[in-house]
Amino acid sequence: MDRTMVIVSSIRKLDMLKRFADSEFADDCWIIVLDENDDRLRAINRKLIPSATFYGIKERKAWLKDWRDVFNIPEKVIPKKAHNELSFGLMLSRGHALQNTIFLDDDCDLLAPSFLRYHLMQLGDKARLHCLRSPKYEVRWVSVGQNFYGRGHPYCQRVPLIDDICYKDGHVVLNQGLWTGIPDMNALDKIIETPIPKYRGYSFSVALDCYTTICSMNLAFDNKIIPAFYQLTQGVCYNRLDDIWSGLFLKKITDHLNDTITTGYPLVDHKQYPRDLFKDYTAEMGSLFKINELLWKDLNEIQLNGKNYTACYLELAIALKKKLKRYDNKIVNEMCDMMQLWARM
Repeated sequence: MDRTMVIVSSIRKLDMLKRFADSEFADDCWIIVLDENDDRLRAINRKLIPSATFYGIKERKAWLKDWRDVFNIPEKVIPKKAHNELSFGLMLSRGHALQNTIFLDDDCDLLAPSFLRYHLMQLGDKARLHCLRSPKYEVRWVSVGQNFYGRGHPYCQRVPLIDDICYKDGHVVLNQGLWTGIPDMNALDKIIETPIPKYRGYSFSVALDCYTTICSMNLAFDNKIIPAFYQLTQGVCYNRLDDIWSGLFLKKITDHLNDTITTGYPLVDHKQYPRDLFKDYTAEMGSLFKINELLWKDLNEIQLNGKNYTACYLELAIALKKKLKRYDNKIVNEMCDMMQLWARM
């Protein structure tokens, strides 16, 4: 098994990551913790996970300076104290020429010691993958769960959960594991009801020009996608869609390049830290959620011509900025600019 980077962004005590670090597969991994230079907390986490390498704000700045001849990228592309600090981890993994990367949230606990092996076995050439779409042509989204819709699933695309299933061979470049415990849902949906999640019992891909929600909680991927997998920043008030849109843009590009994304297993136990649902709801009702209802249609209208992930991501960023200009949204414009900087790094 090639060495794999496991990236965790956290400002908390990493009890759950310790269980992963103590597993028999941890020797195959380089564990990276992205923190905020809290010396007291880092000392605790170093004792919990002595094998981990820690990158706070100071270490990230120093690394970017040392590697500026390789990654010529402005600091603003990876702002401090934001979810898309994960993008620094992507640069780190690519800079050290590793083959695969895993994202794991700090409130996700392993359900089986084979977590790493299962994730990596899902990558590469696969035969007879379950490929899903809705039987209704106008419905282009597939739900990750059977009794709930994932965070960012457009409300206009919510129909009774019936799948058309076919089978196809494919080259899997990203595998998304799902969760027991607290499902990843919109705050509005959680306020109404937070169900015990039910799944299909198998991993699946979705059809061409169709989508499912991809979040950064439990992912494994081939590093060749990194040029097209920038973890977006959307501003403090609108940080509920950043990873979802990153996955949406990646799906558009994998369709064009004839690669595949799968969703399903391995599961982790999501023991979500307490959140203010009404604060999240306020963020969700902002203008970006209005854009989210139609963004997938804009993507399907964009024609890509690039031959690799870098070229396609740059092409997509430029086309998106033109498409989304009608919303006159400063945050979205800046997001597209950051995407272009990432592609050109």
